[in-house]
Amino acid sequence: MLSNPLIGLVKHPRPVRDPVPGPSIPVRDPAWSYGELRERAREILPGAVLHRREGFRSTLRWQKPI
Repeated sequence: MLSNPLIGLVKHPRPVRDPVPGPSIPVRDPAWSYGELRERAREILPGAVLHRREGFRSTLRWQKPI
C-alpha cells in the first residue's frame, strides 16, 4: 500500500546511520535442556509447573505448601 512508506517516513524521518551489530546484552546457549530444567525444578520444588514462552524463555510457577 502506498500509505505505508509515507507513514514510516512521518514516524521515522531520519534513517538509522550506524546500527549496532548483534544484541547489546550478553547471550549464550542454555546450560540445560527444557527437559532437564523441568526435572530439576520438580526435584527441588515439588508441584512446580514449567511453561514454554516466546523467544526460548520459560516460566516456572510454584506455590509453597501450607
